[in-house]
Amino acid sequence: MTKNKHYILEGKEIKKVDFHTWSEWFENNENRRVKLTKHPSGWFVSTVFLGIDHSFGIGDKDLVFETMAFGTNSYSETRRWSTYTEAVRGHDDLVKEIKDQI
Repeated sequence: MTKNKHYILEGKEIKKVDFHTWSEWFENNENRRVKLTKHPSGWFVSTVFLGIDHSFGIGDKDLVFETMAFGTNSYSETRRWSTYTEAVRGHDDLVKEIKDQI
């Protein structure tokens, strides 16, 4: 069984921490959202910092950011990222993909 890996954000930098440090940071930090894009038609894309590795032991990178699309029947997607920069770029790419389909 793989041990969970916990992280916090210091600015845009990811820092690996123990569970206690992570839980205090997560409880007291409301700025976990990286980016939010809302469209007038009702769909939106949200990218957040998870703080826990969601790679589930697959691959060689810890996945600690997640981008999800909501509110569209024609497009549904979840993507995960390792870095802040990847998360922002991935968010923008997903928004563009959805706009291209509507």
